[in-house]
Amino acid sequence: MTAVVLFILCYSVAAQSSKLGVRSEFFRNYLQKQPERARFHAMFIVPRPRLFPAGDALIGVLIEQLRQQKFSGSITAIVGIRRYYSEIAYLRSLGWNVPLYIDSTGAVLRAVGLRSSDLPVLTIWDSTGALWWWSHVERVPTGPLLQRFLDSLSASSQPLLPNFESQVYAQSVGIQEGKWPYARISQVVELEDDSTTGVGLLWHPVISPCGKWLALWDGTNLSVCVYEALSGKLICCLRPFKVVSRALSWFLSDSAYKDIEPYLHSALLRPQFDDESVLWTIQVSYYVQSYRRWPSRDSSATGIWKSYHLLGYQLPQCSPISSIEIDNLYIPSYCRECVQDRNAFFSPSEGLVIASKDKFCLPFFRGRIEAGDTIPANPYDNPFADEYYTISPLFGVFSFESGGFLGDTYGSLSKLRKKYGIGFSLEHDSNILGCDTERERCAWAQWLGIEIEFSDGDRIPLRHYWNKAMLDTAQREEKQTTPTAEEIEYLLDSAGAEIKRVILTPAHVWVLWKIKQQGHPLRDNDYGFWVVQQYDLQTKTLKGEWQLPREYKKQQLVNIVWDAARKSVAGLYQGPWKTSVVYYALDVPPSRTVKQ
Repeated sequence: MTAVVLFILCYSVAAQSSKLGVRSEFFRNYLQKQPERARFHAMFIVPRPRLFPAGDALIGVLIEQLRQQKFSGSITAIVGIRRYYSEIAYLRSLGWNVPLYIDSTGAVLRAVGLRSSDLPVLTIWDSTGALWWWSHVERVPTGPLLQRFLDSLSASSQPLLPNFESQVYAQSVGIQEGKWPYARISQVVELEDDSTTGVGLLWHPVISPCGKWLALWDGTNLSVCVYEALSGKLICCLRPFKVVSRALSWFLSDSAYKDIEPYLHSALLRPQFDDESVLWTIQVSYYVQSYRRWPSRDSSATGIWKSYHLLGYQLPQCSPISSIEIDNLYIPSYCRECVQDRNAFFSPSEGLVIASKDKFCLPFFRGRIEAGDTIPANPYDNPFADEYYTISPLFGVFSFESGGFLGDTYGSLSKLRKKYGIGFSLEHDSNILGCDTERERCAWAQWLGIEIEFSDGDRIPLRHYWNKAMLDTAQREEKQTTPTAEEIEYLLDSAGAEIKRVILTPAHVWVLWKIKQQGHPLRDNDYGFWVVQQYDLQTKTLKGEWQLPREYKKQQLVNIVWDAARKSVAGLYQGPWKTSVVYYALDVPPSRTVKQ
């Protein structure tokens, strides 16, 4: 890639608004320095590389087409970088061949109202720093339609701005300052230097029961990395078997396969350990989305079925010892009413949790109608109706031996969501489920829930930080449409907190919260509070709660992990260049048991 790479490390960006539709002083200054003295300039904004791989690949196609249409302005890509070495290598592999602005602090993204969880967009700015048009990259017109758009843009006398669903949050909800005792750091393990390992954005840490191995999911490289837990030395990075994607596309010719190869992916998902320190993960092989490449009308690709395999690896050799294909992800025999459109399924992409020596769990999803659609007559498809929640388990239990669904489920979706009509939402994943494999017992906590629930029917009162106004079900306005995507985002933010992880140990339940800071979005890591709670299983009471450091040596807290060998909770911290595991000293005398 011959593009110029520019670094944006620390500066301020002046803008008149927090949403797209701004006149930005930063963009005005930047565009005036461009050699192309044109009226309009194109900027692709990628909040996080590989969040949407097909979109990243499509940007190269759009850049090529803009040049073919003789677009007279400059073409730039602004990329939010969170893991420098791995993400730069990924960007080079895309071959965009345009100047890149590397935003490692998120300053540019915040200036235009985007976050790291947003999909890539194409923006068109004039030379004064005013935004004239934007679109998510998968909706950008191509071919002759692109030429028509550029012609209409040239002839326009005012911006052509569609409505933008961006950083929507409830500013009046949240907490101004923390009120919890601060966790003391007892030990820090710095993982092997990222410049030599090239690992990406790491999530979902797990430590083996013997305390030897630390495994993490690499969301940049769609792989699993294994470290020595005590030294931080990298043992191996497990990569997906790409041959599976080609095998799934046997009906495509070699030329057709080469054309769509950028959109074919195989990925390893969140890891888990069993009691023998065998690492387990799920490989998914899939086709992201069908795109028609212009000008060839015959190059559109056929969709390819997904394939899921449960893989086992023996450590420290990191050698594969088991591969089981997972089936029965759709369950018409179990939930006849809610699968008329095959929309009730278990989701490996949301995470794997080992429940016992021979069982594992996957999250269950009840499909819902499209956001903003009119409420259907069939109550089983209506998220405002009781029937919708008749069969709505949270997790399904699968066999380690066959990969098949065993028919057992854990939990049931709370009808409190009926008030808002959002059914299942994106935060429903394996992080809210923790299992004690020795006792074959699991625990979880739901969105807006006020109890910790257990697979054996037991419950513990949850000291929650939800916005209490949202728990009031006395008044509910009748709606004629389901919430839009923007409204759902607002509802999730209005809850004021979210549970990031539930960990079940033989004696305790640990619950990690991200709590909203008033005036800032809940999911903005630069603001808010991280609080971990400890519940005693014997007394069924809250034993203690501590505020965790949001930052350690310019690394942000990502999640927590339980180290059974050391009987300690540790936090995973990451920055653009470093990764650390920080152990906390959370010793609470029995006399300090917190009252409910």
